[in-house]
Amino acid sequence: MILNGHGFSLRLIMAEGRSADRFVGHAIISIGDPELESASSLRVDFPTADLIRLCDWIDQHLREQARGDSRPARRVWVPADLSLQLELLDGEIETHANGTLEGNITVTVFVNLGPTRPSGFSLYQGVQGVVSAKDLLGFRGAVLEAV
Repeated sequence: MILNGHGFSLRLIMAEGRSADRFVGHAIISIGDPELESASSLRVDFPTADLIRLCDWIDQHLREQARGDSRPARRVWVPADLSLQLELLDGEIETHANGTLEGNITVTVFVNLGPTRPSGFSLYQGVQGVVSAKDLLGFRGAVLEAV
């Protein structure tokens, strides 16, 4: 499952021996063009219901943007283990006569690198970039297939 943006990607990789009710694996955020890419990887373990909620949220956000609603109800998705944060911002989304969505929105992705010492506060690394509706819907479809 890969979410490709302009200048970054987020990959969710399920571990072998999958569970029906948990997503256990890795999240990898890659930043930059392939020749200069840097990547952060972390282990994730959260309910698959969180991924279903993510898919519903992506669909709702894109449809709200297509209607011109610049104040969607929920902008940030966070799974139960707090390993990731995805924020969908405003963009230019259009609905064609056949119902397909086209355009781009800005997406912010943060990965939790773990607690800092000695404070114990979480340290996040992130990226913000533009993602096409097509790529966001493709990511949503891949997630739904996996769960």
